[in-house]
Amino acid sequence: MQGAGNRYVSAGTVTAGNYICSISVSGNTGSYGSGTNFAVISYDARGEYGALHVNEIVSAYSDTSRLLVGDSWSADVPPGEVFFEVTAAGSWTIACRASGTTASSATSSSSGSSSSSSSSGSKQPFSLQGSGNRYASAGVVGAGNYICTISVRGNTGEYGLGSNFAVISYAANGEYGGLHVNEIVASYSDTSRLLVGDSWSADVPPGEVFFEVTAEGSWTIACR
Repeated sequence: MQGAGNRYVSAGTVTAGNYICSISVSGNTGSYGSGTNFAVISYDARGEYGALHVNEIVSAYSDTSRLLVGDSWSADVPPGEVFFEVTAAGSWTIACRASGTTASSATSSSSGSSSSSSSSGSKQPFSLQGSGNRYASAGVVGAGNYICTISVRGNTGEYGLGSNFAVISYAANGEYGGLHVNEIVASYSDTSRLLVGDSWSADVPPGEVFFEVTAEGSWTIACR
């Protein structure tokens, strides 16, 4: 979907799935030429609140957010028609893709870049890097016990102090995997385990794995 200014728009009928939504705006300036509010909220077919995907004071913005569509308690909205309420002064785009699909004219891949993920189901190292908040795909990850080195730099807020840095993993269906980092820091480098398998003790099953990153600075996740 794309448009300009304030809109309440339908995304049509959306089936169950874990969606990565790339959300961007440009020319989002107010009467004095400075950045103004850009917000995106999802709603279900009944008008019930789904999730807040963006709420920033910016002139330009490009980031990713998750939309979990399903019947579970953890879903943002149930399957059916989905709406987005957009608050903006500029031109905006919302492009979502389901887990396990490739980008097309109606969908978009995550803003975080990834490499070396496995497509065969065997254990292979993988890495992601980006900056700011992201909901990023690590690609298809095979079963195994992974050591993930997670780091961030330049993670400072408005007053130059350390800000929240958090990393959470999710399975392909959007189910919670594990909390790997949650610190108030300007910089950080440490390791965390990601157990991929079919046992009850695993963080996520084999398949596409996602990481939700909350950050102000530039970050890296490298798993082996």
